[in-house]
Amino acid sequence: MIRFLIMMFLVILVSCGSDDAFVLDQSASAPITACAKENDRINLEAIIDDLFWSDYLDLVNVREIRNSKSTGQIRIPTINASCTAFLVNDNTIMTNNHCVPNQTYAKGVLFFLRAENQSRETYLCEKLLATNSNLDFSLLECEGYPGEKYGSIPLSLTVPTKDQNMYLVQENCNYLGEPRCLVHKYLAKGKIHRVSLSSLSHDADTLGGSSGSPIFNQDTHELVGIHHAGMAKSGSTPAMNFGIPMHRIAKHLFDHYPEISISLSTATQDHDDDLLAHCTSGKDSSTVDNLSK
Repeated sequence: MIRFLIMMFLVILVSCGSDDAFVLDQSASAPITACAKENDRINLEAIIDDLFWSDYLDLVNVREIRNSKSTGQIRIPTINASCTAFLVNDNTIMTNNHCVPNQTYAKGVLFFLRAENQSRETYLCEKLLATNSNLDFSLLECEGYPGEKYGSIPLSLTVPTKDQNMYLVQENCNYLGEPRCLVHKYLAKGKIHRVSLSSLSHDADTLGGSSGSPIFNQDTHELVGIHHAGMAKSGSTPAMNFGIPMHRIAKHLFDHYPEISISLSTATQDHDDDLLAHCTSGKDSSTVDNLSK
């Protein structure tokens, strides 16, 4: 446990130094740095061995397609950077706090979603509703209610477990191999390696710009985390990526932002029963979605 915490500290420590994480600006000729000047919780995403992504257009699983549909890219003009985000209700997206830490950074944020004809639709999401640096998440309100067209993803109270198969959806491209590549939507599969109260590690491939990607249980397709950091291979220490367990974020939202309408998924029996009772106490039953089908 101590070694795991030390590793996480090193991720946060090194990622705002001279080796800042790269985030692709589609209008630029090369990747740009995305180190938020007012916040040192920034990421250094990692490719685990060889890059292995699946184009979302090649997906055949209905649940994977549905989860991908609600995920898109955000552009943050304040720092000229990009992250990934996903819809949690009809007009609210979730991304990382280190992408949008406060209302100043939220100003002018654009959210891009891909229509069925592959064109990208743009939504202005510049109102910060909630944020927390320790849990590394932010919620932004969007104009135009994109969730009515693209759907939204319920938050899960299921506690992730070691060796659980997972996947994440990200808006990115392999700019390390192709500096002028265009951003596209990809699904990366992997396994959860370690889980603590406030963090999980996984080996799905990511790059800078993947921050804010939703992490799903491969078997139930529940949203079990949000990707936020990574560590490149160093000597005998393998490369590894990190996320925040979604059940901790859900509890925080229900404790501190009860006015925000958030749906819950209870698809499996592995959720925290006390947490479920806590989060649904006094709530209308319509706020809890059973996605067991």
